[in-house]
Amino acid sequence: MNITRRMRRLAATALGVSALSVGLVVGGAGTASAAVPHELTICAQGNYPAYAWIQSSGIRTVTVRPGGCTTVRVYGDTTMANAWAVPPSGYTANKLVKPVVFNPWQGKTIGMYGTYESPWLVTW
Repeated sequence: MNITRRMRRLAATALGVSALSVGLVVGGAGTASAAVPHELTICAQGNYPAYAWIQSSGIRTVTVRPGGCTTVRVYGDTTMANAWAVPPSGYTANKLVKPVVFNPWQGKTIGMYGTYESPWLVTW
């Protein structure tokens, strides 16, 4: 009977670890999705609002509140989008986080993270 109990515990532990792994993979997905051709998506995942300005066309996305995303259609050749952090009250100027070069044919998603004092971004 000792061996049977051990086997049951081992099986229960393996099942629990598997369920936890699946939960982490599924639960860890953010609100943003994969890049779509001819679309630039910006998501404000930090504690500050954010927007993007596309230099070649002069297109500016709407300002996105923390936790949200917005998308604009983009056409043409390789271009650059400047990702900006909008200050909370008490600050006076928007902050350029980083220029992002991308090919509109492939699309691009920009995820803005961190705080206004120390913003950073990830693209995909």
